[in-house]
Amino acid sequence: MNMKENLLEEQQMNSDDVQYTRKIADLNDQLRKDMFTGNMLKKHNLRNKIVLTPGVDGLNLKDKEKVFASVKYYGNFTKDNNPWGEKDFGAFNFKKERYNWKIDYFDNTMSFHSPDKTDPEQTVRVLTIMKASEY
Repeated sequence: MNMKENLLEEQQMNSDDVQYTRKIADLNDQLRKDMFTGNMLKKHNLRNKIVLTPGVDGLNLKDKEKVFASVKYYGNFTKDNNPWGEKDFGAFNFKKERYNWKIDYFDNTMSFHSPDKTDPEQTVRVLTIMKASEY
């Protein structure tokens, strides 16, 4: 292969990587958008899970709603907290406390990592919301 062919092949691989990453980010955005709504009962979400740590679960209802909204509408993605572009982590402050959320990807048995994070049929997404002090 000459230099031009190498460059074209590299650009194609980069384009494929971008599409793969964008698909994962879109699915993660959809999960956050749908959480705690009737949309969690739609087929594409039935396998997904939301986990609240005791510190979040123990909040009063009004504070929980504010924390959930902070996760749902989170948009402060940077190279530091989103290095792979998958939009699977965020951190924010609420009432002088730091909160984190994270999406993990499991296979259908929830025993191993998903074989393909872009395929909702092969992936159980688990969104965990926690106080940073619980980590």
